[in-house]
Amino acid sequence: MTLSLRSQIILALLTLAAIFVTLLTLQSRSFEQALSDQSLLTEGQSLLQQINTLQRRGAGYAAVAPRDWESYNRDVAVIYSGWQEDLAALQQNVTALAARARTQFSDDAGIMQQLQTLQDAYQGFRNGLNEKIGDNPERPRLEWGAEYLAAQSPVLSERAQSFNSAVARQVQQHVDRARSQQLLAWAVAAVALMLIVAWFWFRVIRRIGNVNDSCRAVSAGEFGTRAPEAGNDELSTLARSFNQLSSRTRVVLGMLDKLPADAPPADVFDLLWSESADHLGHHWQGLFEVNPLTRVAVLTAQQQREGVDFNEQAMNYPMRAILQEMADQGSTVWSLDNLRHHTLEQAESRLLRELSRRGMHRIAVVLLQDPANQRSRLLAFAWPETSADHPGTSRFLASLSRFFSSLLFPQERPAAATRTSTAASG
Repeated sequence: MTLSLRSQIILALLTLAAIFVTLLTLQSRSFEQALSDQSLLTEGQSLLQQINTLQRRGAGYAAVAPRDWESYNRDVAVIYSGWQEDLAALQQNVTALAARARTQFSDDAGIMQQLQTLQDAYQGFRNGLNEKIGDNPERPRLEWGAEYLAAQSPVLSERAQSFNSAVARQVQQHVDRARSQQLLAWAVAAVALMLIVAWFWFRVIRRIGNVNDSCRAVSAGEFGTRAPEAGNDELSTLARSFNQLSSRTRVVLGMLDKLPADAPPADVFDLLWSESADHLGHHWQGLFEVNPLTRVAVLTAQQQREGVDFNEQAMNYPMRAILQEMADQGSTVWSLDNLRHHTLEQAESRLLRELSRRGMHRIAVVLLQDPANQRSRLLAFAWPETSADHPGTSRFLASLSRFFSSLLFPQERPAAATRTSTAASG
């Protein structure tokens, strides 16, 4: 299936939009990943700070532990309750850190191992602290607990630091991978953009420029100028339509410009061939004299390209059916796009068969009339290939039937010459 140029442009724009949406999606995912990684690093640093705080408090209390009950009771109310709050916060931080790490790095065996080591160290730290403090919340052994905090917190801190280092290394890998992906994505986007721009230039802008240049040439009087017709889209259709207009105008103006005064019909016929064959593209051209009674046409003149070899000069061709069809349609032209697909009787189709044997595929026959003497001639054109513009060519030839009649009937030549001189002077 061939896409129209409009569809191709829309597809190119959608492709470009999809590329940039993909880029934005990658950037958004990278940003979300960076936020998650930063949150995990922040929680790891917060855990490390909490452990260090417990160590300082334990070491500080162990250095000034009270030696009397009054001070002890005060410390239970103040110091011990502070420890409990810090330990609760530490427990909450460890739980949140483990949950986030399992969400982000569940497929990373190294980080999972570090996390398990940290959790085991934390659990051993809490069990050992509980043993030192004792199971009586009203009479905790604060001095022993303080000594334990001062001695064992560095061990837990080391485990936390190892975990943080492993996470930091993985985060750096994320950053490097995201940067590489973004660079690759932007490189692909740049290449795609350049390809789309190049495609747009060659498929749209340059072709519009070619048609524009051809229009300028025709407006400057260079009739017959053609624009490139490559492709099968809207611009190709525009170029073909322009070429048809330019070529047909060139045929008419060429005849008017080169036709000498009082030229005989044979010279007019030959001039028509030389001026129209390259522009209309036909490979055979014939002129027939029609008997008004029998409706039989005699081939009186012909022109053909090399290889056609239509040697049927002065042969009779029944044309009754073709002339009757013109009369029924009120037209001065009869055309057929496929010579093998016709509804004419055997005798009436003789001309079509002869042309078909010589490689012709379509035909257009123009009726030329001389009202003064009731004479008729037929001007025929044949092409070796089909064309989507065959109806347009037929309409063009029909519009020129009176012009051709004035040129190919001798008694109207003075008027034709007058019109030619008038057109030249204008």
